[in-house]
Amino acid sequence: MQETHISGKNLSDKRLWLAYLAQGGTLRERRGLSQNQMDTIYQAGFGYYSSKNYKESLVIFKYLSLLDHRNYSYLLGLGVTLKEIKQYNEALAVLGCAIHIDATDPRAYICMAACMIELNNFTDAAVFLHKAEGKAKKSTKWIGELHQIKKLKPFTNNN
Repeated sequence: MQETHISGKNLSDKRLWLAYLAQGGTLRERRGLSQNQMDTIYQAGFGYYSSKNYKESLVIFKYLSLLDHRNYSYLLGLGVTLKEIKQYNEALAVLGCAIHIDATDPRAYICMAACMIELNNFTDAAVFLHKAEGKAKKSTKWIGELHQIKKLKPFTNNN
C-alpha cells in the first residue's frame, strides 16, 4: 500500500478549496465553463433521458450535478433518471436537495411521490403529492403536472 503525504501547500490548497465550496462556489465556476457549454451538456443528457437511454443520461446528469450542485434542472434530471433505473432511495436524496434550490417547482415532489409509491410508502407519497399539487395550482404552466398528480393519487388512497 502506498503511503500518501500531504504537504503544507497541498493542505492549504485543500482548505481553500473546501472554503470555496462551503461558500457556494462550484466546480463549473472553477473550471470556467460557460452557460452555453453547460446547456449543450444538458441537452445531451435530456436527449438520452427522452430516448430512455438512462445509463448515458445518468452519467451526464451526475457530471452536471457535480459541476454545479446549485442548479435545480441538473439535480432534477439526475433524480428522475435515478427513479427510472429504480434507485428510489438515491433519487429521493437528490430530489430532496433539488427542492431546497427551487421549492416552487412541483416536478421534484411528483417524482418523490412516485418513488415513495414504489417503496410502498403511501403516506409519504400522499404528502409529496399534496405539496406538488399546491405548487402546481399556482401557475397554468403546470397543467401537465396536475394531470400526473391526478394519475398518482389513487395509488395513495386506502393503502
